[in-house]
Amino acid sequence: MEEIDSTNDAAKRAAKLGAPSGALFVAESQTRGRGRQGRTWIGERGESILASVLLRLACEPRKLPPVGLLCGLAVRDAVATAIGRGTATIKWPNDVLIDGRKVAGVLVEAIVMGSSVEAVIIGVGINVHQRTFPAELEDRATSVAAFASTPPNRALILADALAGIDRDVAHVAAR
Repeated sequence: MEEIDSTNDAAKRAAKLGAPSGALFVAESQTRGRGRQGRTWIGERGESILASVLLRLACEPRKLPPVGLLCGLAVRDAVATAIGRGTATIKWPNDVLIDGRKVAGVLVEAIVMGSSVEAVIIGVGINVHQRTFPAELEDRATSVAAFASTPPNRALILADALAGIDRDVAHVAAR
């Protein structure tokens, strides 16, 4: 999609209409992107990864925090692979940092009915190509491109993050 309100909101709407596990929602820009606690997620058109994946996990709601941690690790690993040097770390529970500056965030939301999880929506925002940020963020934000030795590929970074989530999420949700 070119522009959307929020990839997480689109995934939630689709989940309620019966979209299958693995449905992916990607946009070039969002008008109402958000992070945890309602914070705004800013992503420049064509310079970020703005994506959400819908998962149908047969798990109890108490399994959701470990799922969120797994997703943060998968995004951290994808960023670390893309930069090829330096260290990408996690500021728990959902931020990925390079040299103490935020490069990515993960927002996990769920649709819960009674005591069962109907759907899990994993939103991922990764600053990939940005070189400048709004004044209020410039000392706290960075991008993959600022650390990568070769120009980063948004599709490869997203595929790497999704592969990490897919590889481990069923094991984490089942425990």
